[in-house]
Amino acid sequence: RENPATWLGWKLDERGFLLDGRVTQSEGAWFARALPKVRAAFARIWATRELIVSMDAVIAWRPWWREASWTPRTEGLHVDQNPFAKPAFACVQGMLALHDVTPQTGGLEVVPGSHLPEVQDRIKRKCPRWERSGEDWCPLPAGVFSRQERTLVEARAGDLVLWDSRLVHGGLVGQGAGGKAGGKAGALCSPAVKAVAAPPAAEPTPADAAPASEEVGESVGPPPACEPAVDLARLSVTICMTPRAWASEEVLRFRREGHFEGSTFTHWPHEARVSSSRCGRGTANEFVPPRLTPGQIELLG
Repeated sequence: RENPATWLGWKLDERGFLLDGRVTQSEGAWFARALPKVRAAFARIWATRELIVSMDAVIAWRPWWREASWTPRTEGLHVDQNPFAKPAFACVQGMLALHDVTPQTGGLEVVPGSHLPEVQDRIKRKCPRWERSGEDWCPLPAGVFSRQERTLVEARAGDLVLWDSRLVHGGLVGQGAGGKAGGKAGALCSPAVKAVAAPPAAEPTPADAAPASEEVGESVGPPPACEPAVDLARLSVTICMTPRAWASEEVLRFRREGHFEGSTFTHWPHEARVSSSRCGRGTANEFVPPRLTPGQIELLG
């Protein structure tokens, strides 16, 4: 993630979502999903440890302040639970932040309280077409909620953010770091000393030894200005768990097949719908599923 040359092969969509099954079904994604504290959080919500987990997107935003073409084009405010078809509490979405989420980076923004009945009624009046579609992906038209009604959910790396699936939310691109790397990584600087004679083979120099003498190096003056290190601006794993009992045997079988094929699903674990982008499809010859641990197999179903 600190080598931009490797980013060229990533199948990022314009939102900065990685939907390729080689990522969403990778060892790293499964490690995050099965973290004990993540599972414990959802077990507390649903009062059971018999859970299955979503196999959804990984979000990776490149530092767009370095390259304008990297700027994410987010999906805007939306809900992921149709207020006509599913008006009651039905799902909790989650996001595990692997980088700090700050006003500079941006990230998840929400409209607090928008899951409540009176606000849901307001949304339905503005979006009557959702009743006909029945789909859970429900994008809001501009102007339904003002800038003042929204808030960025700031987080530290390692935080798990959870929200009711009826909540209005979306991605917010941050202010940018102005080329200062947001303080997330150290600086890469040219050395202030250049070697003029290789030292003889010997034991490694202790870390607390005196500075190099003039025999092995000569000063070339003060170090040049440091170039900030490159790192991703945002990195998060989307995670949702629901009770295993909610899934039919057909759905569980489809989930297992999808894992071994490298498919990417939506955030509804017990409905097992393949992501509409289907970026995980067509890579069967390239995808090798990771060996899952017993706990991960439980979450797969």
